[in-house]
Amino acid sequence: MNRFVLLAGWLTSLAVLWSQPTLAADRCEAGPDQAVRVVYQTPDNPGERLIFWRYRGNIAWERPAAGIVELWQPMPNGRLALTRLFLQQQRGIAYEPVDLDMLGKKPDWQTISALATPESLGLSRDTGRKVTSVAGDHCWTEQGYADSAEATRLYWSPELALATRLEIKARHIHWQAQQVDTRQASVQSRFEQWRSYDLVDYADIGDMEADPFVSQLINMGFVEHSEHSAYYANGVPVKTSARHRH
Repeated sequence: MNRFVLLAGWLTSLAVLWSQPTLAADRCEAGPDQAVRVVYQTPDNPGERLIFWRYRGNIAWERPAAGIVELWQPMPNGRLALTRLFLQQQRGIAYEPVDLDMLGKKPDWQTISALATPESLGLSRDTGRKVTSVAGDHCWTEQGYADSAEATRLYWSPELALATRLEIKARHIHWQAQQVDTRQASVQSRFEQWRSYDLVDYADIGDMEADPFVSQLINMGFVEHSEHSAYYANGVPVKTSARHRH
C-alpha cells in the first residue's frame, strides 16, 4: 500500500513536470488589444527610459525624464487624436486630427502602437524564435529581424504586438524592453488617473494665453512648434515636414 502511494505520488509529480512547457506555451496568447506596460531602456544609459502603455486600443508613450505623456486615441474615421499630458501640472493639451493636420504632423499608427515594426523598417527575418517568461505567468516569443548590413536590428513579439528591442546604429538608437507588465488593473488605473487631468483644447489656446499653464507651454515651445510626439520620442525615423520648427 505504501509503495502504491509513493508510486502514485511520483507519477503525479512527473505529470506536472511534463505539463509545464505546454501550459507556458498556452499562456502566449496576448494580442494587440491586451493591456500592457513596457519599460524600454538604453543599455549604455540605464537612466534613459521610455515607457509604452496600451489599454483598450489607446496608446501612450511616457518620457519620465521630461514628465510628459503622449496619449494617442484612434477615432472612428481611422484618424488619430493626441493628448499631450504634463505630469507635474496634471494638465494637458488635446489635439483633434484637424489640429495635427494644421501643424503638419502625420502620425504613423504602426510606429506609435509598436515602437517599430519589421515592415516599417523594411527588415527581413534573421534569427530563430525563442520564448521568454515574464513574472512566471506570461510568456511571449521573439523573432529577430535585421537589414543586410545588420545596421538596423529589431526583435518583434507577435503575442505582445510590440518590438522588444530596437537598434539603429546610424542614429545611435538602442531601446530594449527591461520590464513588462500585463496586469490589466495596474495599467487601467494609470489611464484612469490621466483621464482626471484638466485638459485644454488646442483650438482654444489663443484665448487662454493668460492661463499660466498655457503661457508657460507657449514660451517653452510645446504648443505650436513641438516635436515631442511619440513618433519622434521613440526614436524611429519618420519623414517630417520642415514646418515643425522655424
